[in-house]
Amino acid sequence: MTIEYSADEDDIFRPLIPILYRDEEYEQSGFETLSAMQERHFCYRGRHRFLLA
Repeated sequence: MTIEYSADEDDIFRPLIPILYRDEEYEQSGFETLSAMQERHFCYRGRHRFLLA
């Protein structure tokens, strides 16, 4: 399966067909923990420097 993308006005590429999220397959009780981990972890804290460069 090949996913096609198009750039928006900010040159951010998004899939032409929206992505369907499967929230019902994941336990929501762990979301706060995951969010806190991402805020503290260096890979998440510094990635915007590389993504927006």
